[in-house]
Amino acid sequence: MALSHCISRNACKLYGDKLKSYIYVTALKLNTSSKGDSHDNNQDRFKYQRTTRPKRGVVTLACACGSAGIFLALSALHLHRKNTCRHITSREITYVPNTFGFGKVLAASESPNEPGQIIEGLPTYSRADVAAHNTVETKIWVTFRNGVYDITQYLQSHPGGNKILLAAGKSIEPYWNVYSAHKNEEIYEVLETLRIGNITEPDPKKERNRDDPYRLDPVRSPLLIPCCEKPFNAEPPAEILTDIFYTPNHAFFVRNHLPVPCVKTEKYALQLELPGQKTCLKYEELRKMPKKSVTATTMCAGNRRNEMIKVKPVKGLNWKAAAISNAKWSGPSLDDVLKKFKVDIDKVNSNYIVFEGMDKQPDGSPYGASIPIEIARSLKDVIIIAYEMNGAIIPRDHGYPVRVMIPGVVGARQVKWLNRIYFSSEESTSHWQRNDYKGFNPSVDWDNVNFDKSVSITELPVTSAICEPVEGTDLEKDSETVTVKGYAYSGGGRGIIRVDVSADGGKTWTEANLKPNGQTPYTSYAWTLWEVDLSLPQDADETTLVAKAVDISYNVQPDSVEGIWNLRGVLNNAWHKVNVTRGKQNKTSQQDENSKEQQEMTVEQKEKTDQQEAKK
Repeated sequence: MALSHCISRNACKLYGDKLKSYIYVTALKLNTSSKGDSHDNNQDRFKYQRTTRPKRGVVTLACACGSAGIFLALSALHLHRKNTCRHITSREITYVPNTFGFGKVLAASESPNEPGQIIEGLPTYSRADVAAHNTVETKIWVTFRNGVYDITQYLQSHPGGNKILLAAGKSIEPYWNVYSAHKNEEIYEVLETLRIGNITEPDPKKERNRDDPYRLDPVRSPLLIPCCEKPFNAEPPAEILTDIFYTPNHAFFVRNHLPVPCVKTEKYALQLELPGQKTCLKYEELRKMPKKSVTATTMCAGNRRNEMIKVKPVKGLNWKAAAISNAKWSGPSLDDVLKKFKVDIDKVNSNYIVFEGMDKQPDGSPYGASIPIEIARSLKDVIIIAYEMNGAIIPRDHGYPVRVMIPGVVGARQVKWLNRIYFSSEESTSHWQRNDYKGFNPSVDWDNVNFDKSVSITELPVTSAICEPVEGTDLEKDSETVTVKGYAYSGGGRGIIRVDVSADGGKTWTEANLKPNGQTPYTSYAWTLWEVDLSLPQDADETTLVAKAVDISYNVQPDSVEGIWNLRGVLNNAWHKVNVTRGKQNKTSQQDENSKEQQEMTVEQKEKTDQQEAKK
């Protein structure tokens, strides 16, 4: 059945010059009658006839106009998908005026046109131009492929709220790799309605110094926020953590201590120094073993160190609250690997099991870590010699080709680029086991610290953090409630049983809604995501949101950072606090407007005074 679409002039707007216009027709009324368009009046109209569902491809749009100029629709609305409304994709339109100056023929004919392609006739911007537009005052620009878009007016319509601001002045693509639901034709249509220009400047390539030990490191997602470039350490924006239970691989926080090794799987062999024997397992042999999976959260011991720095300086990376991620890890279990060589870990006469990586210091010593044999025995079926992360081959930054995943244990012990496993009567002699990742009381400083007397961190204490809203968020001035989202986690498999959240700095509390992680309370190795709607204090222009978690053993977070401060800035599990304001931006805008008016009045008064003086 032939379908006819009719667009009235009132629903259309012209973009570009009269000789060549690029338009995006999105709201087209559908006439399901096989007789075609029944309009019989003298109003200007365009008729677009097709016989199949609209696709990207060759389209011919014929139009008879009775007035000068063409008005074509540009819309950022989500359209009805029923029989009353359809939409077509972006098309290149050429307008050919007749000799009388009236539109005579309108044609759209082109090969398939993907969003973000270069459009002739639009201005070209540099990356610096785009980067300069990252606030509402300067307008919010983003890029997608070769397109530049002004999304300022779309901010309040965005279903995802302020998350879109994460891409302000940058490419939106890394964020759409996380929120992959955006990758559909309808969203592309919406995006193209905001198109203002092209960008052809390639991404800047970092020069690789031949003598730089980090020159072969992998390319990282621009979504990650580095706190150190060499070695590379970075966390994702906290706002995205609570949207997805399994953190996407490219958005998973990165904690490297040394350059990333380059490993070829055909040459890989896991060295095993077992009681009475030395052997190895090749990569393909590992993959042929029974595959098991465990969902576990990995967290750096220095997560939220930035809060400790505010109390007193510490040594360590300036992590915020997103040095934590969650993934599904797959590979043979440690127990299966040992049993392959007739080793029963329950009968091994040893105090520790030691893991060493392929990442090495300048003196050739590798990164290493160990856990007590009691923990290894209790977790033998869920310690994974992993080659998959979230169903995909482990990325290089996260240990390709093989890493050990020890659920419920601090990330520093989950050795990446796993090269060697052995048993020992003492813990690993690695610097990061003996002289790092240990806690101290607030009175210990670098003059009196003794790492040998402190116990190595293995299981992490209960913690939580607010991911939304972020620090400094300005809520609408008439907001009465705020939706707060975050994560909670406790080491050793201790499940989260409660998260208390406050909107008045900790005076009153509300229990958050916990999202089940699918694990039992005593074998809960994954984080627990939570959400709660809180009533804001009345007549308060600013307030402090607070979160604290309780685990199955009724461990609860301490109320201040001061009492748990330590010179390495680790194990910060104090109440997490986020300061927000209400209507501040509106007040600032009004103040700016008033100031501008006063300045204009002052200039006008000065001009009048000058004129009067001139007359005298």
